[in-house]
Amino acid sequence: MKNAIFKEEAYDLLSDIEQVLLEMEDIPDSEELVLRLFRAIHAIKGAGAIFGFSEVSEFAQNMEALINAVRNGTVSLTEEVVDTLFLARDHILLILDVDPSEEETMHNDTERIIQIIQAHLPQAEA
Repeated sequence: MKNAIFKEEAYDLLSDIEQVLLEMEDIPDSEELVLRLFRAIHAIKGAGAIFGFSEVSEFAQNMEALINAVRNGTVSLTEEVVDTLFLARDHILLILDVDPSEEETMHNDTERIIQIIQAHLPQAEA
């Protein structure tokens, strides 16, 4: 039951993240959108930790670091950063719905996407 509640909340937040990212393509310097994005991924990270979805939580922490760097002005919200955030958002969906037979491939993809995220961060934050 807890898993279903977490997943439902995560799907709602991921839908909001998608909407915010689409809006950011038109309004890249919106502090309000960056804050909405940060709050949504922060909620996924926290709820994932609480409900035992450690892989979601750990992955979201990397995404949160990138969004926080944008929020603090240490990373510019370029098209490439937005594309990376879309990729990360889509990957969280995959983590939530992974078939047990595909877990190893998903773990490899997780590591690859974390490297992509961290490549955008200043070295002190990566």
